Amino acid sequence: AETASEAPRAEEQAPASAAAAPASSGIVAAPSFGLFHRAPSPGAAPFAEAGDEVKEGQELFIIEAMKVFNTVRAERSGRIARFIANDGEDVELGQPVLEFE
Repeated sequence: AETASEAPRAEEQAPASAAAAPASSGIVAAPSFGLFHRAPSPGAAPFAEAGDEVKEGQELFIIEAMKVFNTVRAERSGRIARFIANDGEDVELGQPVLEFE
C-alpha cells in the first residue's frame, strides 16, 4: 500500500507554466530563458522588492526572449525574501531568480 509520504506531490507533477511556481523551499525559477527584468520598462519602479508581501497573481518580473516579453506572476501569496537574479541578467530555464520567505 502506498503511504502519503510516497505519493508524488502536486508541485512535482505540475507542468511548466508562465506562472512562477515556488518550490517547497520558496525558490522561484525562470519559466524560460531570456533577459530578467524586474520592472515593466526601463526607468520604471520594479514590480516588487525584497521584503514585499505579494498576492497570488501579482506580477513579479518579466522574461524577455527574442523581443517577446513574458510577464511572470506569483502562484501564491507570500513575502519575497530576496532576488537571486539581477535586473538585465541573462537567465536560463529553471534558474532560480527569486526566493520567498
